[in-house]
Amino acid sequence: WALYLTRLTGAPEAVIGLPVSNRTGSVLARTPVTAVNVVPLRVTVHEREPVGDLLRRVTAALRRQRRHQRYRGEQLRRELQLFGHGRRLVGPQLNIKPFATDLTFGDCAGVVH
Repeated sequence: WALYLTRLTGAPEAVIGLPVSNRTGSVLARTPVTAVNVVPLRVTVHEREPVGDLLRRVTAALRRQRRHQRYRGEQLRRELQLFGHGRRLVGPQLNIKPFATDLTFGDCAGVVH
């Protein structure tokens, strides 16, 4: 996604918004509550870097980012003084859902799409 965005815009980096569950621990993971946060992922794309190297760097950044998922995006915007029109914390968002689960509510079954 970052590679595509940098090629499309001509910019050397992309700041992607990643929605995160903001649910650390098994109890929170099973609790029905809206706790989603959007965290920025800044990816610099080097022109001659092999795609495999880029993927390894992004994977490492994603791992580091997990420990910050509870830090609210709106708080980060305030601290960085990103106020007003055109002062965004992130660019396009990419929602990665690394799980598949069945939804059951008593006798009713739900389907995840």
